[in-house]
Amino acid sequence: MNPWVWASPVDDGALAELIPRIAAFGFDAVELPIEQPGDWDPARTRDLLAAHGLVAAAVCAVTPPGRELVDAAPAVVESTVAYLRGAWRLRRRSARPASAARCTPRSGAPGGCHRRPGRPATRSSGGPCRRWPSRPVSVA
Repeated sequence: MNPWVWASPVDDGALAELIPRIAAFGFDAVELPIEQPGDWDPARTRDLLAAHGLVAAAVCAVTPPGRELVDAAPAVVESTVAYLRGAWRLRRRSARPASAARCTPRSGAPGGCHRRPGRPATRSSGGPCRRWPSRPVSVA
């Protein structure tokens, strides 16, 4: 269950209220969205989950418009990479070793560029992309 059903941003206060409710509903795992690194404390969240018999099923990156890795100005790409690095660090500090938690960046904002193997990059709206990275961008 994702606390985003009830709150945005999902922060420490929202988690303190919602994790007991999610446990009471009978769920055994929680997806933790990261709108901004720092919205919730990983140690506090890990302890709160454990206290209610829950685990982190996933730690999810959020990519609204303006958070892009391709076909965007260099400053936007740099900001997105910084966000993803922060989200990855947060994921590493919040997951219990036995959990299946992972950081899962979404595919990009609506109308953004996407690339399939063996095909040129195109916008989901059908138009061509102006830029596509010449090499993969490491965020780990």
